[in-house]
Amino acid sequence: MLNIRAWNEVEEIDALVQNTSITDEDGKVYRYADLCSKWGSECHQNDILDIGSLLKEYEGKNEEPNINYPVAFNPTAFTVYSTGHFLSGVKLKPDKFSIETAASVRLNYFVVSEDSKDHKRR
Repeated sequence: MLNIRAWNEVEEIDALVQNTSITDEDGKVYRYADLCSKWGSECHQNDILDIGSLLKEYEGKNEEPNINYPVAFNPTAFTVYSTGHFLSGVKLKPDKFSIETAASVRLNYFVVSEDSKDHKRR
């Protein structure tokens, strides 16, 4: 999972969710950005996707990035990730801190929950 080819597939899945649209009975089209749960004005982001930029930096080199478990730091984005939350089926390198492989990645997409009364209040 922690190779660029697999990570590109994860990013494709994220793009599919981000670009999915639905049409209500009145013909209004909604995308994920319209329905997402927001912090301020921004949709919740799957920050773990930033690891892709780190993997791309090492693409074609003879070395691999050290991504630690269960918490990792991305020196490019200056971000801390809870890899223990986002990754499963993790196999560690002999140092017992760095990830050798991960079987899957968890992405979360939160949407607002409202009923017709909430909608009328807008």
